Amino acid sequence: MPQEFLPSQEELEVLRESELCRDLPYEVLSAVLLQTTTNRYRAGEVIFEQADPGDYMLIIKSGVIEICTKASQGMNVLAYSGRGECVGELALLTGAKRSATARVPEMAEAMILSKTVFEDLIMNFPVFLRQLCVILARRLEQTIHRMPTPSATPKQLQGNLRFFDLSIVLQTLMDSKQTGQMAIAMKTASGRGKGQLFFNDGSITWAHLGHLRGEEAVYQLFQLEMDGTFNFVGNTVDVAHPVPNVSLPPMSLLLEAARLQDELGEHRRHLTDTSRRYRRLTSDPHWNDPDLESVVTAIWSKLDQPASLQDLRNTVPFCDAKVYAGLWELVKSSAVE
Repeated sequence: MPQEFLPSQEELEVLRESELCRDLPYEVLSAVLLQTTTNRYRAGEVIFEQADPGDYMLIIKSGVIEICTKASQGMNVLAYSGRGECVGELALLTGAKRSATARVPEMAEAMILSKTVFEDLIMNFPVFLRQLCVILARRLEQTIHRMPTPSATPKQLQGNLRFFDLSIVLQTLMDSKQTGQMAIAMKTASGRGKGQLFFNDGSITWAHLGHLRGEEAVYQLFQLEMDGTFNFVGNTVDVAHPVPNVSLPPMSLLLEAARLQDELGEHRRHLTDTSRRYRRLTSDPHWNDPDLESVVTAIWSKLDQPASLQDLRNTVPFCDAKVYAGLWELVKSSAVE
C-alpha cells in the first residue's frame, strides 16, 4: 500500500497563517502541501522579475520578500511580505505578466505552487476559490477607494536593517493596518540601543529607544546608522499595550522623521566634534528659533557642568536632530562655547 502523506506541523501552521489558505479544511491543506515544493533564497536573490510570465505563486515559509518596481534610478521598493503571505497569485490567475519584481533582502524560504497545481485547486476545492475571491475583492476595494487594505493576516517581519528600508518596513505595517509590536536593536554611539514600537490598526501608538520615548524615539530611528535588527510580530487578539505616547498620525510621523533626518545632516556640518565640551557663557540662554524652546531649555539644564555633544545626545530627551539644532542655536547666540 502507498504510504499516506502526512504534512509537517510547521508547514500546516504556515498555510493556516496565510491569507489564501486560512480556515481551509485539513484535507485541502494536505492537498496543497502534497503538490508544493519549498525553495530557499539567498540575500539579494531575485525570485521573479517585473514583466516575467506569471506561471507560479509563493507562500512565504520564513524570512521576508520585498516587492519592488523598476524606476529610473534602480528599484523602488513598495512593500515587504513575511511568513504566511502570498506573492504572485494575481498574475497566476489572470495570465498577465508580473506587475512587480519579487526580491529577497536577506534570506527567505517559500512554498511554490505551479500554475497547474493552482488551477487544480480552483477546480476541485470551491472553498479555495472562494478564499481567493475574497482576497481579490479586498484588493479591488482598496484600489477603488484608495484606502489601506484591511489586513487579513498578521504580519511577521524580521531582519537586519542593512538589508531593509526602515521607512518602507513601517509603511508596510501602517498600510496593512497591523496590530502588534516590533523589537529593535540599533547601533548607537554608546553601543546597542534597544527599543520597541507598538502598533494598533496601523498606527504607532507607543515607542521607546534608549532614553527616548514617543515621537522622539521614532525620529531617532531614522537618524542612526542602519545597522541593527528588527522583529515585528502581529496579532489578532487583544494584548496588553502601554499607555500611548505617540499622538501623530502615521503619515505625519514619517514625514516629520524624514524632515528631521535631512536637517540633521546640515547641523552635523557645523558641529563636527562630538567630544568637545561646552559650557555656559551667560546666566540665561537666548535663541532665535521659537520652535526650539523646549530643546534649548533641556540642553541648558544639562550645562550646569561642562558637557560634550555626545553627553547631551545620551541624556537630553530629544532626538539627535533636535539636540544638534538646539546646541547650534546656543553657540550662534554666544550663550555657550
